[in-house]
Amino acid sequence: MMQNPSIGKFIDNPEFLNTTVQMLKNPMARPQVEQIAKTTGMAPETLIKILEFLVNCAYGMKRTKSFFTNPIIKYGLIFLVLSLILKWLGFT
Repeated sequence: MMQNPSIGKFIDNPEFLNTTVQMLKNPMARPQVEQIAKTTGMAPETLIKILEFLVNCAYGMKRTKSFFTNPIIKYGLIFLVLSLILKWLGFT
């Protein structure tokens, strides 16, 4: 388990989020899930589906982050945006 959890650390580690959601799908954790669902006012199945969707979003965000940190992609996008701004301003 992580020492100092924060949302950023959880989002950077979708594998950990996935195992946590899989543990919540276990029948032994059903009372805790029902308690959380009652507190939030939704069905337990809906709560699990929302958590699975958030895990999938975290996986997508991790892939997107690794794509945009590639220097060729990053500087290419900067060059494209700057050239479009210059064209719009009439400098080219």
